[in-house]
Amino acid sequence: VYFQIFPFFKDNQEMYLIAFYVCVILVVLTITDIIYIAFAFANNKLSMMWPLQFLRGVISFQVRAFFLPILAMFLSIFICSNSQNEVVSEIKCWSGAFYVHAVFGILMSILFILMTFLVQCTYFETKFGTHNPFAKSTSQADCFLVLVKIILVIIFTFLNKTGDNQWIIIAFLIFLSGYLVYSYYEHQPY
Repeated sequence: VYFQIFPFFKDNQEMYLIAFYVCVILVVLTITDIIYIAFAFANNKLSMMWPLQFLRGVISFQVRAFFLPILAMFLSIFICSNSQNEVVSEIKCWSGAFYVHAVFGILMSILFILMTFLVQCTYFETKFGTHNPFAKSTSQADCFLVLVKIILVIIFTFLNKTGDNQWIIIAFLIFLSGYLVYSYYEHQPY
């Protein structure tokens, strides 16, 4: 499947919540840096290059390598059965502090997905003369790839609890894979 963060903290509420909020802080810092750089560019006041270099490194790290694990971490708070969280049994679902974690999980998932789409739409090499084999004319297929990843994270997070849903997961995988191949063929980004 893919690398997941939350299984390392199974039944350890403190470590799970620390990892959860480290991911929250990482996304918030990245979005804050995006807003700062956009504001500085708009006012021609970008005097230091380190925020831009930091953003480039962190965005590449988050969007390409850790998109699936971070999104799965934000959604893992909702893996519940019988009012008990399946990742950390000390967290009671739909009561008390769960609502705080759930609100952060939803907000950070939305912000992280929007940030990822923004990066996929804007951060690619368009000049074919640079001898960059990853230069492409459009990012539409890559945006659809991100959408497929989001759908698959949701499917593997919520439907993968029991073996009863395996045929649904297989059907989604076949359909999404076929449409992804068609999308790359149709848009020919490379």
